[in-house]
Amino acid sequence: MAGAEVIDMSDSTVMPGLIDCHTHLTMQIGKDTGNPLLGLARRDSELALTATVYARKTLLAGFTTVRDVGAANFVDISLRDAIAAGTIPGPRMFVATRALSITGGHGDIGGVREDLLPEPDWRSGIVNSPEDGIRAVRYNAARS
Repeated sequence: MAGAEVIDMSDSTVMPGLIDCHTHLTMQIGKDTGNPLLGLARRDSELALTATVYARKTLLAGFTTVRDVGAANFVDISLRDAIAAGTIPGPRMFVATRALSITGGHGDIGGVREDLLPEPDWRSGIVNSPEDGIRAVRYNAARS
């Protein structure tokens, strides 16, 4: 096209942005996951601030799109929206909000003393019936 800037990349490797279909940008594996109860001691604001660092690192690693498959307290929604608004750098995000699991399943951190943490239910992603699943999906969707 007339007037288009030509950039010579003949001595470089050029590739399209990568897509990661299983991320958790609100935490870093290893650093944040040694103790499953660690999240109880962290404020949502701390999760959000560190997530901006993880989002930027992910983008700089070449991932321009991610599917984030579970985050606490809808921090992934705020992160997605801040990236989309251009407030912070990061990849385009498709988010799942809270992960869904059955009692005793991968996403269940139950078993904690009930005077410290009530037994989780569909609001926290624990579903044990079709009705619970419908409630949980609608709860997540209403907040995304």
